[in-house]
Amino acid sequence: MPTGDLLDVDEGGALSASLTADDLRELLAKANEPKSGDALAGIAAGSMRERVAAKIVRGSIQANLTIQREGTASAVRVDRAALAELVAVARELGQAEPAIDRLLSIRGIVEIVEGDSSPPPGLNEALLATLDLAVADLAAVRHAEGVAIAKVLSARIDRIEELPIYALGTVDVALWDLTAKIAGLPLYTVIGGARDRIPAYASTVTFKDTAEFLDVVDQCLEYGFPAIKLHAWGDPKKDAKLCQDLRTHVGPDIELMYDGPAGFDLVEAIYVGRALAEAGYFWYEEPMREFNIDAYRRLALAVPIPLLSGETSDGAHYNMADFIVQDAAHMVRTETLYKGGITGGLRIAHLAESFNMRAEVHGGGLPNLHLACAIPNTTWYESLIYSNPIEVEPGIGRDGCISPPQVPGIGWGMVG
Repeated sequence: MPTGDLLDVDEGGALSASLTADDLRELLAKANEPKSGDALAGIAAGSMRERVAAKIVRGSIQANLTIQREGTASAVRVDRAALAELVAVARELGQAEPAIDRLLSIRGIVEIVEGDSSPPPGLNEALLATLDLAVADLAAVRHAEGVAIAKVLSARIDRIEELPIYALGTVDVALWDLTAKIAGLPLYTVIGGARDRIPAYASTVTFKDTAEFLDVVDQCLEYGFPAIKLHAWGDPKKDAKLCQDLRTHVGPDIELMYDGPAGFDLVEAIYVGRALAEAGYFWYEEPMREFNIDAYRRLALAVPIPLLSGETSDGAHYNMADFIVQDAAHMVRTETLYKGGITGGLRIAHLAESFNMRAEVHGGGLPNLHLACAIPNTTWYESLIYSNPIEVEPGIGRDGCISPPQVPGIGWGMVG
């Protein structure tokens, strides 16, 4: 995925993005914070420019689902090109084609901005029949919104046709945005309203050496961030030393976290975990792939530091209970992208709360900001620091805190 294929500048000087990745996994790897496992697989972003471009593309899939209220009816204006790209990617991955534009465009539920509302050619007829049933159910509950709609999407589509969880999450976020707009309230107040402002931690990308990490951290603390999370190099000994050097540098009063490469084996994860515990880190996140819950249970027994688990586990919100009951997590990850939207994010948060556990919201963006402010059992909002000198995400004040837009819905295009 060459950088030039992702990022273009139009005649007016505005950035535009087009999806040319071979598959959605590569796009997400390039858009997400750097991980050594992605680098080893050859799917990580090769430059800051490419990472930012990938984030623009990833965001377009969700941000272009802009909800509008038209009289007494509700409609969703959809970027048809973005949906077509999502369908194409699903085909390349061998997934059942997510005929999202058909689901969203018939029976007056939404409005397609461009072109006709017919589904892409070659879709499985059984899938179309399933989607027709889902749309019929949606039509029956469209004024109930919220949980009723989420149940329809989950039961009719996710279980039967195995749509990518990101696709379901996109629709779910759009429907919750619609629900909040109909209510005339900011989304976070509709789904919980635990607070209207939340501290943000500075989540670094991977910098070249310890000196640069310390320089970036100093800039973040000077700006007002109350906590720092490191994405290091994915080398157990180098990462462990960096984490201890950072603790010595900032002193005992700054909260520090470490996000692993999802590439360690159990022995390496134990080594790093013990170094983090010695340095008084607040949490230890995703050092190993999350396919094997028992490996995390063994890690939890071996290291005296809270494990933050379940960020990318394939079962999304459905298997988070296994991490909890198997003692493989002290905190769990929740969010809107990897967990099936607002509904999945809330399910995890409520599950964790019932065990007196925290559900830390992963990643930035407005849907995740609303989720973080809605639930009582999360600590911070995650804000990535991409560059040196640092560029701080719009909306984060010098007090290190951020608020959701105080408008009905999610407030796309607005920062509080």
